[in-house]
Amino acid sequence: MDGHAEATSIRYDSCLMLLKPMKMHWQFSGAYARISRMLRFSSAEQQVSVYRCHESLEDTRPQIDFASEITSRNDWLLLAAILDGQKPASSWPTDVELSSKSRSATAWDYFRVGGTRGLASERFLDVVGRHTLCGLSVCYAELNDCRYFFFRREWAVDCFDREHAVFDTFPHDASRIMCISQFAFHKTLVPSDACFCIPESKELLLTEPVARRIRDADLRGVALEKIF
Repeated sequence: MDGHAEATSIRYDSCLMLLKPMKMHWQFSGAYARISRMLRFSSAEQQVSVYRCHESLEDTRPQIDFASEITSRNDWLLLAAILDGQKPASSWPTDVELSSKSRSATAWDYFRVGGTRGLASERFLDVVGRHTLCGLSVCYAELNDCRYFFFRREWAVDCFDREHAVFDTFPHDASRIMCISQFAFHKTLVPSDACFCIPESKELLLTEPVARRIRDADLRGVALEKIF
């Protein structure tokens, strides 16, 4: 009996010796996983970048002819109200057309149109991906008989950091922003791969993955300004 008890004790002690390193390994693995998650979150948070989409400024770039008979037929007040979400998307006319005197205009992928977030080509949408439209939809138009798009605000991403941004407000309404000279954002609220807009601005904003695809595709007429 004593020999059996002694042998059992030895086997039990041996198991404990084997389990201790395993327990330490489990504890280390758990701690490592927690640290890795923290580092990944911290890294992702630090890598948040936001760009503003502009029309490029080449001297040779074509321009939309707003004085032409075709372009001037549009009801721009109605279009602006629809694009801002003040009127339903179903109100969008089926015959929105713009023209340019340049035959090469449709080789360009982005045009500035006052009061909107810009006019973009089908190539632009294909490159950025329609899945990146966060709170935005598109309204069809034609430029020199080619298909283009305006961006309509369905909802705005509320990620603007008023505390750290620099901006001017309207004299008659201090709650409304008139001009932003320095953007700031709450990093955790910025979508990761998106074209979006914010309540404080009409501009088309992009995150780093979208900006990278635009640069890689070398879209014509697009200028990206890093604002954050």
